[in-house]
Amino acid sequence: MVRTRDEGFNEIIQTAECLFLEKGFEKTTVQDIVQRMGIAKGTFYHYFKSKDELVDHLLERYSDRLIHVMEMTARNSQIDAIHKFEQMAKSFIYFEGWNSDLMSYIHQNESLVLNHLFEIRCNNEIKPLVQSVIEEGVEAGLFNVEFPKQTAFMIVAVFDCIFDDDCIRSGIIEPEVLAAMEDFSNRLLGAKQKFKFSKDE
Repeated sequence: MVRTRDEGFNEIIQTAECLFLEKGFEKTTVQDIVQRMGIAKGTFYHYFKSKDELVDHLLERYSDRLIHVMEMTARNSQIDAIHKFEQMAKSFIYFEGWNSDLMSYIHQNESLVLNHLFEIRCNNEIKPLVQSVIEEGVEAGLFNVEFPKQTAFMIVAVFDCIFDDDCIRSGIIEPEVLAAMEDFSNRLLGAKQKFKFSKDE
């Protein structure tokens, strides 16, 4: 049976993900992938220039879902900057992708390469979105921030560190953790209204 380009592309990515979970990223080779699929190496290189390019596409599938939600929120003209930031924070905290097998794997100590690649991809896309919302809030008198770019960097960095903890990846977030995140955000942004990061609020 002849695969379409999309089918072949997706099958290789899915096979690679399974192998990364079984053998580890560093130990999985292109040869392992093609052998598992029963295809020639030339077929692999028809779709991907290298294993690194394949990994980029794999991580993109997860990160793009989160980034898309945040982009939609940042561009929503029906809500103010306070509610935009609040919704973006919730999108990050409760992102369903955190509970996937791959996300659990890449945040293990032996998966530092994938972890770093994923964080770079997310952070590079998310920081400008957070910055734009902060600038909008400052202009509207809702935030008191002198350095929006640097403040966005600090917020993303702190949220990322909290994400590295098992509490978020397990889907169980202690009230104290949410309260600390709210307090940190309120203080850093000088928000005129207190943030609520609880899922039900």
